[in-house]
Formats: sequence, C-alpha cells, structure tokens
Amino acid sequence: MHPLRFRVVRMGVIAASTLALYGQGVVIAVFNSSFYCDFKERLVCIGSLSLGISPLNVLTAFPDEGMLPSLGLRTGLPVRFSGRSLLAVGDRLVLAVAGAEVWRPCAPPHPDFRLAKTGLEALEQALIGRLPTEGLAGWIDPFFQHVPATNPVLNRAVVPLNRLQVWLAKALGEPRVPTDPDLSSLKGLLGLGPGLTPSGDDLLGGIMLALKALNKRALLKTFSRAVLHAMDEQVNPISAAHLRASMDGTGCAAVHGVINRILSGKREKWPERLNEIDGLGHTSGWDMLTGIVIVFRLWLEHGANRFPRISSDRL
Repeated sequence: MHPLRFRVVRMGVIAASTLALYGQGVVIAVFNSSFYCDFKERLVCIGSLSLGISPLNVLTAFPDEGMLPSLGLRTGLPVRFSGRSLLAVGDRLVLAVAGAEVWRPCAPPHPDFRLAKTGLEALEQALIGRLPTEGLAGWIDPFFQHVPATNPVLNRAVVPLNRLQVWLAKALGEPRVPTDPDLSSLKGLLGLGPGLTPSGDDLLGGIMLALKALNKRALLKTFSRAVLHAMDEQVNPISAAHLRASMDGTGCAAVHGVINRILSGKREKWPERLNEIDGLGHTSGWDMLTGIVIVFRLWLEHGANRFPRISSDRL
C-alpha cells in the first residue's frame, strides 16, 4: 500500500517550531477531520482546512472530513518530519510541508480606552440573542439575571468564576500586580465541562489572550503561573497544549480577530465575526469569548477609576 500524499497549506507558528525542533513524534488521538501528534510533550494538530488556523494546527488539503479513519490512522503510529519538507505518518500518509505559510497572530492595536469601549459596546449589542444555552457564555449575557438550572456547567462555575472575577478586578485596578489568584477558583474551572477543551479551560485561555492584548504582561505572567500550578492532572494533554499557547498570547485566528476589533473600536460586521466564533468547537469559541469580555469589561471599569460592581446573585 502506497501512502497518500497531500500538501500542507498553512500551519501555526507553534506547530512550525515544534516540527523544526523535534523530528519524531507519535499519533495520540484521531478524529474525523484531524489527528493530534505528540512531539516530546509538544502537541501538533494535523487536519483539514475546515479546522481553521490556530497556533497548533497544520492544515492540509484533505478531500473530506471522513477520510482519516478510513486510512487506518490510529494512536501509536510514528510520525517523522524529514528534510524539513516531508511529514510522514506511519506508512499511511505523507504531507509535503515545503512552501506552507506559517501563521502567527497579527499584533493587536495599542489599547485605547475610548476605542475599546466603543468596540466592546458594539460586540455586546451583537451578542443579544446569539449566546448559546450551553457552556459559560451566559455569564456575559447583557441581560444576565440568574443561572438557568438547565445549564449545569455554568451552575458549577458561578462560585469559582465570581472569585476569579473579583481578583481580576483588583489586579486590573492596582498599579502593582497582586499575589496569585486563589487556586480554588482556578481548580473549580479547569476541566469543567465536556469535550477535548472543556468550557472552563477555554474561558481561562480567553482571559490570558485578553491580558496579553492589553499589554498586562506582569499580570499575565502571574496568572499563567497560577494556572500552570493548578492544572496538575485536571487538564487533558490536548487542552493543556492550548492553554500553554494562550499563556504565550497565541490562540485561534477568529479569537484574535475579535480582540483586535474590540481594540480598534469597530462597530460593523460583528455578526460575521460571531459566526466564526460559533464555528470553533461545540462551545469553545463562545467560552473563550466569555473570558475576553470579562477582562475587557473589568479593564474598562478600571480605566474609569472604579471597581466593577459584581452582583450578589452570582455568589
């Protein structure tokens, strides 16, 4: 059986550096349109163009989403990157890497209070009627009053998320970075929810991306250190890899697009951007957006020299 050959079209900056540094890996998970490879505990996701670009992704011209299982791809297959041009997966698949575009997020605009306020208000208007009933996005509903009993993930997140939000409000409102956040708030969110990247993990990733975009480097370092300490075995390896990318300030292109639009004060075309968010996993895009909106709201309230008023009904 001759291996099938495809061309790599685009790959994220972390995936590109991982392949260059570590030439040998192993397949650890296989799905309909993608599979994950472990290169010395650094993960790369190889998949079809429909995945969209992110730091860990290697996007190829696979013809359809159901092809990978039919190839007999399975966990444990060796992966070899040779000559900086060919990526071989066992004897089933060969990917031509030469000439592939390496993607990295565009640098965000410099944080400006007035523009960010305009952009966030436009986003909040576009969120009305769009937020999913699952995951954690209900927390940023402009008309939020109470957590529905039908959303057990959000119900479990209320106490740790409220604690974390209080800490973030203080951290963004003081000239010096405070001590690490309460680890119980992080452990209450990490691993919370179903899927490869649970809702709580995605929300924390969104928080870190927003802190990076706001140039809160010291605060991001403190927060990232606390997340790493709290992760332990609560977070599966795939979600952990995405969290580490967020610590470096890199996430999905759609998420960076939202952050940059907020900072640019954009008013138009928010429904199109939210369609892109909706396409990220089951609720992953919305959960990351929730973390981003939380940080921007608190930062704007800090900029107005007042602390956020956190309703007691969220306690």
